[in-house]
Amino acid sequence: MGILKEEYVPIADALLTSLARDLAIFEEENHLFNASYLSAMQSKTDEVGQRKPETHC
Repeated sequence: MGILKEEYVPIADALLTSLARDLAIFEEENHLFNASYLSAMQSKTDEVGQRKPETHC
């Protein structure tokens, strides 16, 4: 069992929502989880979400 490609973006969105909600807690535990990290991750998720799905022949 694994994560299907079409499930990546929804899972990342859920993770980002959680991270944004609790950013202060995450940053307190690990300084790398900050607003810049959150912004970069959101940008990458948006980029991936806008890609056309791959078609298989």
